[in-house]
Amino acid sequence: MKIKHILGLSFLMASLFCTSTILAEENDSTTKEATQETTVESETTQEPEKIEQTTVAIPYREDVMDAIAEQGYGVDEYYRPESTIMVDADTGEIVFGSNIDQPWDPASISKMMTAYMAFEAMKEGKLSLDTIVTATEEDRAISTIGEISNNIIVAGVDYPIEELLYMMFYPSSNVATLMVARATGLSDTEFLNKMNAKFKEWGMENTKFNNASGAVASAFRGYYTPEGYNNNRYNQTTARDLAILAYHFLKDFPEITNFTKNPLITVMVGTPYEESFYTYNSSIPGMIQGFPGVDGFKTGSSPSAAFNHLLTAKQEDTRFIQVILGVGAWEDKDNSSFFKNQIGNGLLRKAFSEYETQTVLKAGEHTIDGVKVQLDKDIKTLVRIGETPKYHLKEDKIVIETDLPRITSKIQPLTYPVTIIPQEVEEPEETTTTDVKTEMSFQLEEFLLSLTDKPILLGTIIIGVACVISAIIVSIVFIIRK
Repeated sequence: MKIKHILGLSFLMASLFCTSTILAEENDSTTKEATQETTVESETTQEPEKIEQTTVAIPYREDVMDAIAEQGYGVDEYYRPESTIMVDADTGEIVFGSNIDQPWDPASISKMMTAYMAFEAMKEGKLSLDTIVTATEEDRAISTIGEISNNIIVAGVDYPIEELLYMMFYPSSNVATLMVARATGLSDTEFLNKMNAKFKEWGMENTKFNNASGAVASAFRGYYTPEGYNNNRYNQTTARDLAILAYHFLKDFPEITNFTKNPLITVMVGTPYEESFYTYNSSIPGMIQGFPGVDGFKTGSSPSAAFNHLLTAKQEDTRFIQVILGVGAWEDKDNSSFFKNQIGNGLLRKAFSEYETQTVLKAGEHTIDGVKVQLDKDIKTLVRIGETPKYHLKEDKIVIETDLPRITSKIQPLTYPVTIIPQEVEEPEETTTTDVKTEMSFQLEEFLLSLTDKPILLGTIIIGVACVISAIIVSIVFIIRK
């Protein structure tokens, strides 16, 4: 447990007071403004599950507090995060990291994986955004549990999947999360089994989820009891693993940002059940700490987790994924949430100021490693500003060379297919005997004509030929007489 500092620097109190209704998360289920995302009290959780951890080198060991200070963000040491990571969303390359394999409770960031599985079910045709989920009495009862209640659900009301997804991301609704998970047709246990299997498939080696929403199952008071899982244990993951999750979400379903990019949304518009909610992601443009390009995803906080977020930002052709875990303390909600975003904005500014996406090769013909190739489209990649990207040809693909590690070995380096252009080879023309004779005759004729301009040489040749003929005649006569 961190030693408590004297909280609330005087020069910040005014702004923090003005924003406290936004930065505080879920205390009142009927509020129209963002309040604290609640999960459960700390006594209902346990220590992190022992999972054999895997690690990989990161590009540099710059201290996170020094890194953000360089960008003009002064944050007290008390708010140092437990772990951070910055990743290129296109390649999966790590551009900054600190304790990226530290096990941590993600709290409501867990809802990201439930959302992914909902999108996967829609891709498989099992669901659609228009699919109706009729709220049960059980759903209504869950929505009234104070420790985990984030919004109102009314039994018998038809809720489209699209509206429930917005409820998951904005008020961070635990009951909406269960309603979406169960709409996939899987049991609570089957859903978790599939979820954890997906983690292994992606290389999220330090992750295990015991529930679908981030609130421990026991907090649902018997309405949610997945078998084979510890109902009193919170979910466990790492900054690296959450970045892997976000990487796959953006690759498979980039439209997810449509559900997370707005500062304020209203659900169930035009019905008696209409509610409005601010985002908890204060880095979204339009919020008090808005940062250009931020358009996703999810925050998470609890007594065991402190304050966390998983977000993404895009400027021009460059998109980063950012994870920050374990900032401040639950008892210090306003300051901890505020400084979490200060740290996040500082790391975003650093990444966008040091890296850019460059066009390596334009579409068209190129000669690479002595081979002529055709590119159907431009090749772009992330590079440090001021550097020129290197590449080479491997068989029929272009491989970009980089010194940045990837978040997992399961993400292969990006390659770009090319069409090899065959080289033209000139074949010698076939010649005949007649052609040879004609060519020789022509050459002799040219030689004799050239001698007309050289009388001395011509005379010498004639005398020489005459001497040779005379010698031959003399030799023949001598042989005959003998």
